[in-house]
Amino acid sequence: MAENYDYNWKIVVGGPSGVGKTCFLHRYIFREFVKDTKPTIGCQFHTQVLKRNKKKIKMDLWDLGGHFKEAKQHSCVTPPFNAAFLLFDLSDKQTLENLRKEWISQIKEGSPATMPIVLVGTKMDIVNKEQLAKMETMAQAFVKENKLMAFKATSSKLGVKVDETITDMVNMLV
Repeated sequence: MAENYDYNWKIVVGGPSGVGKTCFLHRYIFREFVKDTKPTIGCQFHTQVLKRNKKKIKMDLWDLGGHFKEAKQHSCVTPPFNAAFLLFDLSDKQTLENLRKEWISQIKEGSPATMPIVLVGTKMDIVNKEQLAKMETMAQAFVKENKLMAFKATSSKLGVKVDETITDMVNMLV
């Protein structure tokens, strides 16, 4: 017997290889940090069910490998998505640039123009305050330039703002 949900969302988590997509989702789902993860080939799929405002919500969370084109070739990526998190490594400026070059248009392709996309900086535990401030400024400019919903800095290792980031997205979607 199929369960009934008030909402059934397809949420994609994308970004360059090594930025912490799998760790971000693992922290949210299992409430723990896994130090050594293997690179995701194609995509991994996770389902979370939660309640918000007396509504039953099913979230299908798609953890994409670092190469979106390869994930599409593996036929695991099928837009449209209801929402997206685009992750980059706060200690590596190039990962933010790679989002601009490789990810934005591909994530948006086939999805509604109004789809909320949140930019997520990961690994804030390994950058100093000056690096963090500089990357936050760049990230805010990136959000504005690409018409994204928000920017969040997180640490999956410490559990900083991971739940809050996903909760904020859920609240946007509800």
